[in-house]
Amino acid sequence: MGNKEFFKLLILFVVFFVISFCYKIFFLPLNGDEIWCYGFSYNIAKGLVIYRDFNVMVTPLYFFLSSIFIHLFGNYLISIHLFDCILIGFLAIILYKRLGLYKLLLLYPLVIIYYFPSYNYFSMFLLFVIIYLLDSHDNKYYDVVSFLVGLIFISKQSIGIFLLIPVLFYSKNRLKSLFIYFIPFFLVSLYLFVQGAFFDFINYCFLGMVDFGKSNLEFSICFLLEVLLCLYLIIKLFRGRFRNKKYLFILMFQINSYPIFDLGHFVVCLIPVIYCVLENFEVGKLRLYYRFLLMSVVWCIFVFYVLKIVFSLDYKVDFNQEKFWYLRNNSSGEISIMKESEVIKKYYLDYDYYFIIGVSSYAIKLYNNIPIGQYDLLSNGNLGYRGDVRVIKEIDNLCEKKSCVFFVEEQEFEKYSQFSEKIYDYVLSHYQKVVGNEPFFVYDNKKNT
Repeated sequence: MGNKEFFKLLILFVVFFVISFCYKIFFLPLNGDEIWCYGFSYNIAKGLVIYRDFNVMVTPLYFFLSSIFIHLFGNYLISIHLFDCILIGFLAIILYKRLGLYKLLLLYPLVIIYYFPSYNYFSMFLLFVIIYLLDSHDNKYYDVVSFLVGLIFISKQSIGIFLLIPVLFYSKNRLKSLFIYFIPFFLVSLYLFVQGAFFDFINYCFLGMVDFGKSNLEFSICFLLEVLLCLYLIIKLFRGRFRNKKYLFILMFQINSYPIFDLGHFVVCLIPVIYCVLENFEVGKLRLYYRFLLMSVVWCIFVFYVLKIVFSLDYKVDFNQEKFWYLRNNSSGEISIMKESEVIKKYYLDYDYYFIIGVSSYAIKLYNNIPIGQYDLLSNGNLGYRGDVRVIKEIDNLCEKKSCVFFVEEQEFEKYSQFSEKIYDYVLSHYQKVVGNEPFFVYDNKKNT
């Protein structure tokens, strides 16, 4: 690579990094999953051990890496955006080298339109590195491909398990590929075993996957669209007699949509499929007018989406390090967190243990700089095998001889979340109500102590 080509790629990286970074900071609203991902990375940066000190249902690589950026740049949500936008900058280089600038500009709005920091986007980035190696070098770096799939396995286990299928299908030495694939898993397992978190890791990330699938499976229009994506990839595979390896890798990547067929998961699966469509799209046969028209339509849709956000949300930008966020869409969101924080401060010091029973627990604790623990993300399937039964038993054991208070979010809100209804209903039926006003219903056991 000559100096001219290097500087061209460097400029490309900087431009797409800056655009992605500014887009996320100043336009996209804060996302609940984003808070959770930041909370996991924040915990690791603060010295807590994942799985042992707080519960997570996905494998840990993304949180380890993003926690480094919190160490380097401070306890800002913006810190992990730096990490993700670096990935998007490198992704832009990959797409440019494979598709050219015009097709890159067609695909880029889809890459960032629904972007928020997560292990899903990190896994997608690794998938595109794999696609680049397969298309550019065929089998020359197949051991690297096996290793990268192993990294996906310790970033999001469901994708990594399914991507092992094409790894072994195309491998000339399956035993060697399998060994290389498991190297990242062995290293992570060794670390977690030394930290006393290995068995919790297995419980949350593997034994709990069945409960997660049962609890969160919902069908929507995204499910039907996902079926069409899979059919397209299957047709491409059979027409090409399985010679083009990337189609099988991308087909197995579609498991990312299961079991939550929502827009966020669907878009991450759609991006590599659109890449395949654009790869076969012969732009040179289009007249200049039609190229301009196509580009204008794509970017107009993106601009209208951004304008809709701008005119429908009330923004507040805050870089105060004492608060975990730097952006709040709807100032009422912060007011709600402040009210809930006041309720907690009023009661929790009078009790030995306190629990926040609701989907806002991470946001509230991060806002108040309170450590996050095992009972702050009580979502369906996020608690390991039969986790709701275990958590109920552990809470009862803690509260048998000690005073406990429960801050319970409004029940109507919980019906539209992934929060465990069993835990929610158990607290309401087995503990006494102290306060019944919004934003929290306060329950305790002082009558029993």
